[in-house]
Amino acid sequence: MTDVARYLSLPKPTVRAWVAGTKTGRQGQQRKFHRVIKPAKLDGITPVLSFVNLCEVYTLSSLRRNHRINLQVIRALVKRLIQEFGVEHPLTYPKLYVDANARELFADIANSLLSATGQLANAAVLARYLERVEVEPSGVPIRVFPFANQPSTLKEAQAAPRYVVIDPLRAFGRACIVGTRVPIEEVALRFKAGESLDQIAADFGRTRNECEAALRLYQRAA
Repeated sequence: MTDVARYLSLPKPTVRAWVAGTKTGRQGQQRKFHRVIKPAKLDGITPVLSFVNLCEVYTLSSLRRNHRINLQVIRALVKRLIQEFGVEHPLTYPKLYVDANARELFADIANSLLSATGQLANAAVLARYLERVEVEPSGVPIRVFPFANQPSTLKEAQAAPRYVVIDPLRAFGRACIVGTRVPIEEVALRFKAGESLDQIAADFGRTRNECEAALRLYQRAA
């Protein structure tokens, strides 16, 4: 859970609330905040997150940060996809869409766009947002490309290059420079030791921009 929070630049209490739930309010007047994401397993009371969970947290963060979708709207569609359609991990479902104007979330079920309320929408006005989560044809997520700089607008998010990847089959799932097995930690350690980004980039045969993004993501996550 700590690594997921670090790589996605989210407060750890936020991630914990999303995957384990929490209580809010003063003692005696507390309300329970139910989890949105089911963790892979629990180690006592501590959630243990899988790579699929990381992708779910990334998607939820994107919906909240970039699209300003109300959490109750997200929660309602997640619940409906699980209960009515047997979707095990709704937030990695490859056919999720957002209506940027109405701030509504939809799922494509058998070529019909379904919302939390059952409303259908015109696909022409919807925008895909899972561009940075790569999935297999079966819909299983296989890698995610975290942002080196957290975008402040949807336009910035769509234009941001993919310099860093998290792939569970590469470097034990650590964040690496795209196309390599070079963890972002290695770039950061060499930079901290006094090497320039140009030197590091030359040694790894990568661009300065890629190494700078790796360093920036590491520093942001540290």
